[in-house]
Amino acid sequence: MNDPDFVARLTYRTTAEGGRTGPAKSGYHPQVKFDFSDIQTTTAQFFRDKKWIFPGDVVVAEMQMVGREHFAGQLEVGMRFEVREGSRVTALGEILEIRNQSLCRQSPA
Repeated sequence: MNDPDFVARLTYRTTAEGGRTGPAKSGYHPQVKFDFSDIQTTTAQFFRDKKWIFPGDVVVAEMQMVGREHFAGQLEVGMRFEVREGSRVTALGEILEIRNQSLCRQSPA
């Protein structure tokens, strides 16, 4: 894995809540969507301390975005986002740490 863009806590929905019907392996590539944009981008998720996640799990993951240039200067710690497979929301995420500083929202001077 290259350096992650950010670290997030991911809360996977159960199958009954409309989430995945089976497990996902670390390195899974769903899309993420932030409230401030209509753009979704594929993001690789590398789970800490787990090789697999199952519907209903909560996990911390290092996240690597494919379309990071669309989010330059727009992310901040505590920001929430959706993890999607197409139009289905499979998990909700919260940014815990931003590693790629080009993504950090700049404070007004």
